Amino acid sequence: MAYMIASVAITVLTVVVFETGILTEGMLCGNVQSEFLVTSIMQLITVCAIPLALRLFKFNAVRNHITQHGIKGHYRMAVLRLAMLSLPMMINMVCYYLFVKVAFAYLAIILALSLIFIIPTQRRCDSEL
Repeated sequence: MAYMIASVAITVLTVVVFETGILTEGMLCGNVQSEFLVTSIMQLITVCAIPLALRLFKFNAVRNHITQHGIKGHYRMAVLRLAMLSLPMMINMVCYYLFVKVAFAYLAIILALSLIFIIPTQRRCDSEL
């Protein structure tokens, strides 16, 4: 739970830093080729990461890892699942302010909404074991 809260806090801190003017937004605004490349890559990562993260515990390899390593294995897979959604979310927010392109903000919002479905509560952890 601390990892999820920290990733959301870092994303909010990124927004605050750019909105207050501490960091200048639009540093890469004129670079059309890199903007297209980064947009395409982040869209692909987002579209692939969401279903993969939501179904991670259904894969046999993950179940076997959890069975072999117990709680420690479950913790690792839960952190991996959170990272699959929170890292692209943070990167998308930074890219939004670097390129000033709304598509990155939408991708970050979609990933943040996806985090709601994998909140690591005690009940969820017990049901996934």
